[in-house]
Parts: sequence; structure tokens; C-alpha cells
Amino acid sequence: MTDVPHQSDSKVQRELETLLVQAAGKHTSTTLEPKVLELDGATVNLDGYAVDESNERIVLAEAYARTEKLKPGNKRKVLTDVLKLLYVRDALAEMHPGWEVRLYLVLSSELVAAEFRGKSWAAKALRRFGVLVLVHEFSAEELKRLATAVAAQREGMRG
Repeated sequence: MTDVPHQSDSKVQRELETLLVQAAGKHTSTTLEPKVLELDGATVNLDGYAVDESNERIVLAEAYARTEKLKPGNKRKVLTDVLKLLYVRDALAEMHPGWEVRLYLVLSSELVAAEFRGKSWAAKALRRFGVLVLVHEFSAEELKRLATAVAAQREGMRG
């Protein structure tokens, strides 16, 4: 029996988020990898994690692979990822006193990034808490894959 993914499966988005994290790694001169951390008895999954011992810094990244204007639920998802970054930064800062912990929110379009770079309370909070917003635009082929996956997800939710 072959496992057929449900139409609402987000496998394509996860794959594209990996590309976003790789782009953030290039930007930060690190190799960001997915990481599962156990902090205070809680499990935390990060899209990107790197330790640079020579410079006493840790780089954390969360990625979001959508390109259209955010709906309220999408914005909550991104802000939940930001809250996760803030929590992990504080926990790691206690474990590595004096180390710099950099936080990156990696997005796939300027349209989405505008939500977190403008004058909204969310944008101001990201700046206040030192969360840097990076944008890596997808290629035409990647955009097509994403659009097909999003359409299938929407159809799957209706079905």
C-alpha cells in the first residue's frame, strides 16, 4: 500500500522552508540545520540552528514559505514562531552567558515581510526584541510548486 499524502499536506512548504533556512545560513555565514531542543522540560523544534563557537554566537531561524498577503491565522502562525525564537534565545542565553544569540525570521516575499517591517505593533515588537527579517525570493519553479501545493491544501480543506 502506498502512502498518498492528504491534499492539505504541507510537505512542499516544508521543503521550501528548508531553502529559506539555507539562504539564511548563507547570510549569516553559518550552516543552519533543523534542531530539536529540550528546554525546561519542553521540546522545541527549530527550523534553523547553528553554533559558532569561535565567535561565541548562536544563530536561530524560523522560516515561513508563503508569498500572498497574510490572513489572521497565518500571521498568528508566524508570530508563534517569533515567540518560540524569543523563548529559545532567553534559555540559551542562560546556558551560554556572554554569547550572542541572533534571531532570524526568514520569509519568501517582500509582501509578507512588509507585515513585519512596517508600523504595526508586530513589526515594532520584532525590532524591539531584535528579530531580524530576511527575505529570500523563490525561483519561478519554486513559486509554481508552492502555488500548486497551496491550491491543493485549500481544496483538501473544502473536501
